[in-house]
Amino acid sequence: ADKKFAEAGVQLETLSNYTELIHLAEEQGYITSEGLELLHRFKENQETWQNK
Repeated sequence: ADKKFAEAGVQLETLSNYTELIHLAEEQGYITSEGLELLHRFKENQETWQNK
C-alpha cells in the first residue's frame, strides 16, 4: 500500500495497525488469549499458520 500511495503522490497515514487491533479485540473480550496467539501466527505466515 505504501508504494501505491507514494506512486500516486499521496501520503499514507494509518489510524491503527493489525497488531493494535487484535490486542484491542482481546482487551475488549472479542477474542481470547488463545485467539490472539492464533492471529499472531496468521500474521507471521498466512500459508502455514494452521499447521502449528
